[in-house]
Amino acid sequence: MLTQWAEAILKPPRPPLPPPPPDRRLASAPGTQAVITFNPVQDNSEEKPRPIRVRPEEQACKLVRRVEPVIPGDPISESRLRFVVVIGPDGLISHDVMISGNCWLEPFGHHALQQWLYEPTVLDGNAVEVVTEVRLNVRN
Repeated sequence: MLTQWAEAILKPPRPPLPPPPPDRRLASAPGTQAVITFNPVQDNSEEKPRPIRVRPEEQACKLVRRVEPVIPGDPISESRLRFVVVIGPDGLISHDVMISGNCWLEPFGHHALQQWLYEPTVLDGNAVEVVTEVRLNVRN
């Protein structure tokens, strides 16, 4: 008798029962209707155009100001970083994403790239955004 009492106390409580299934009668009952609504498609004709892709060799010819990354501290071996960058109509890099290289050096590469300046790329008389790849050699 004592063992049954001890088992009842030491036994973990039962988990709660799962919620009941949804009432399917409402959806399949005769005379009920399902209502489907659609939001109208918005006209995005005034949305700014997407950036154009330019080969890195072509875009390198338009580079006006290049700033090399500065790495403080102990010397490290040379490392290469590759970034995909978006160059705005003003010639400044607006976005960059590192695609290969030492992840510890990414903030130094990002800081350097934010100071680069390109000649604006003009298409049909308008300056446009450009997507290209940039390679940095990092050393200290």
